[in-house]
Amino acid sequence: MKENKKPNNNREKGHRFERKVRTIVKPKFPDVKTSRSESRELDNKGIDFANTDPYNFQCKSLSKKVDYVGIISK
Repeated sequence: MKENKKPNNNREKGHRFERKVRTIVKPKFPDVKTSRSESRELDNKGIDFANTDPYNFQCKSLSKKVDYVGIISK
């Protein structure tokens, strides 16, 4: 018997935000792809987009104050 999985709204919110940012940066990085679909290695490093050299992006969709030190120290 299959269990009904409860949707993870935070995860979906993050994925939607990544897709929105990808659309915004696409004019400067025409080959941009989300690392979820492109590279498990980049995704595991916390990098959200592939093909954006020399930059790496990590998107955060937050409703609270951003802890920049905590993000950078990872």
